[in-house]
Amino acid sequence: MKELLIPLLVGGSVSLLGGGLLWMHVRKWREQRADEELAEGERTHLRARYRRRMQASGLLVLLGLLLMLSTEKIPWRQAPLLFTIYVGVLLLLTAWIVTLAIADAVSSRFHTQAELSRIRREQRALEESLSRLRRKESNGKDQ
Repeated sequence: MKELLIPLLVGGSVSLLGGGLLWMHVRKWREQRADEELAEGERTHLRARYRRRMQASGLLVLLGLLLMLSTEKIPWRQAPLLFTIYVGVLLLLTAWIVTLAIADAVSSRFHTQAELSRIRREQRALEESLSRLRRKESNGKDQ
């Protein structure tokens, strides 16, 4: 019984985590997709981020389901090639999930830096406009 419990708990937890993340991403994407004030560049970034996160979350569900199969009830000793393939698939799925997470972090960082640069440019332009207005307003006064 114990040999079944640990894989079911670990795999079930990973699958539940992935399922919860899928649900959260779908909810958030529906909100973002309905936002008509988003610029096209922002919308493109959010769409790509949604796809990455959905893929990673779905793979977490799959990984959890595969982990549930890692019980000792399966005769791994009689099929070492099958076990090698199984472990290889687990490692590849894990590597792909990590790769998607890193890509998401890098993409978010670049997007945030670009948005901050755009905001700073707008801030400088507004400050220059304010400065010109103040100079016009004080034209000849207090000098």
